[in-house]
Amino acid sequence: MSWWRSLGTVRHRTALAVLLVFSAVCLTEELAQASQRYLLGFPEAYSLGLLGHAFPRLAGSAWLDHVCAGVMLAGLVVLRFAFAGRALRWWTAAMAVQLWHHFESRVVPAFPGGMHLAYNVTAFALMAIALDCLRRQGRDERGSW
Repeated sequence: MSWWRSLGTVRHRTALAVLLVFSAVCLTEELAQASQRYLLGFPEAYSLGLLGHAFPRLAGSAWLDHVCAGVMLAGLVVLRFAFAGRALRWWTAAMAVQLWHHFESRVVPAFPGGMHLAYNVTAFALMAIALDCLRRQGRDERGSW
């Protein structure tokens, strides 16, 4: 069995765990930046998040958000074929939100920072709902998992 195909079968849980941890780290970074900006009153230039204080160049550019959005979108697409039924619908909704986030952040140059947080929270919540649906499904309703 190829490595690619195993992501839908034997390595699906591991791949999901990696995607969820990565998504949680990205979401934590967005929450830290939003907290600094809106709760602590930092100017936008100083709302660097957690990683931005260690690596200021990351926070100064949109590179970090592009990487987070791109990896999350790729993970959502690659792992999609192992879902079925309601779980597939929720997973597809998360994929659509992340695709729109990825597209809009490249098209609109002055993309508001709060929108990144809203997209990431929405996509993460939809992923969590999809995983809950997957957990509750019977073995016969599941995709190739």
